[in-house]
Amino acid sequence: RQLFLVKAREQDPADVEIRQLLVKLLKDQLEAGGKTDKEGLLVTMLFEQHAQVPESLLLKLSLEHNEMKQVAPPSLLVLARQLADADRRVPAAELAVLAAKAYEANGSL
Repeated sequence: RQLFLVKAREQDPADVEIRQLLVKLLKDQLEAGGKTDKEGLLVTMLFEQHAQVPESLLLKLSLEHNEMKQVAPPSLLVLARQLADADRRVPAAELAVLAAKAYEANGSL
């Protein structure tokens, strides 16, 4: 089911119903104590829906760099602030650096 929804999302990123189903599926995996190899996609979609990551997920995110590179730099900075506020200061700093590098690579600094 996840693969089908990811493919559907790739075909139509603006489809709200697909996004909602995929967010629910990926959130449920994390909340059940599991991991997802689509964490970057989940964070991106959460920002599309709510402009932030729900507090209940902040401690559950693994924040692997390869996944977080998929997240837009402005979202990374908001997430970094959320993580700092949740006492996850090291990952917050790492995401801020990742955002800065993305901005630099795009010539936005």
